[in-house]
Amino acid sequence: VHFFQTQGNTLFQIQCAYETHHETACSQVLETMEHHIFLEEKYLNTPDFTAIGYITNSSEHPFKLSLINCTMSSIAMDGLVSEMEGKATCSLHGLHLEV
Repeated sequence: VHFFQTQGNTLFQIQCAYETHHETACSQVLETMEHHIFLEEKYLNTPDFTAIGYITNSSEHPFKLSLINCTMSSIAMDGLVSEMEGKATCSLHGLHLEV
């Protein structure tokens, strides 16, 4: 499986790697992103953070998560905190929470 990063397909690649449940595919995605997941102007939900958590747990390397002008529910935010706790450096700018 080969992954390549182009602008706008980051979340799609994360979801595809998660669906494979294959550790090599998950680490390849993170390596392609240089262990920095950058998402901008996305609506993120709980399954998105489940996929992010799964692929990041497959790697031994620390990673950085940057969310710029993203929207998510408070439930998804709880998922983000539980998936990322102690594993990542998070950068949140212009985050919009829906209640």
